[in-house]
Formats: sequence, C-alpha cells, structure tokens
Amino acid sequence: MHLDANNRLILDIVRESKLDFVEAFTPPSDCNVSVAEARAAWPKKRLWINFPSSVHIEREETVREATLEIVRQAGDRKGFLMGVTEDIPREHIERSVSVILKTLTECCQSKI
Repeated sequence: MHLDANNRLILDIVRESKLDFVEAFTPPSDCNVSVAEARAAWPKKRLWINFPSSVHIEREETVREATLEIVRQAGDRKGFLMGVTEDIPREHIERSVSVILKTLTECCQSKI
C-alpha cells in the first residue's frame, strides 16, 4: 500500500488490515506520523519509507541529521527500507543522495 500522506487518522485501520507491506510512507517534516510511531502502530508490517522530499533542499548537516533520526526511529531495522519515491530537484540530487548514502553506510558500519 502506498501511504505517502498524513496517516495519523488511519493508523488503526492499517494495523488491522491484511497489508504486510507499507511503501512510500513519508515521515515528518512532510507528513504527520514519524517512523517510530509507524513502527509502534504497525509492528508486523514492513515499512518502506520515502525520504522526506523537503529535506533534500536543506544543507548537508540537516540531510545527515534527518537520515540519522529516521534510522534511529526504525529501531532494529528489520523489515525497514529507506528510499526516494519522489522527485528531487535536479540541483540537489547529487549532494542530497550522496549525504544520505554516506550516512547510511556509516550507520550500517557502526550499527547506530
């Protein structure tokens, strides 16, 4: 199920559904449910998040901190995938994706 919206009102519906995979879930600052809240509400669901589009245009440190926070909120990362399911402004693609990838590599090596 593609859930890149404000999902607070449907947390219970999604939890009770037969869905096993939620994709394109978008955390704040773009939508209103955090990764931690989604993981708590949907413990048996796999979660594929869309990195918040609004963060791509921010400075590198903001992109890095947002990436770290999402990874922290994901917990053990089992059944968790981070992706980009929306367009990134052309002038920010290389910088933003590079920061995200570098941060994820560091996270995987240090097991943050």
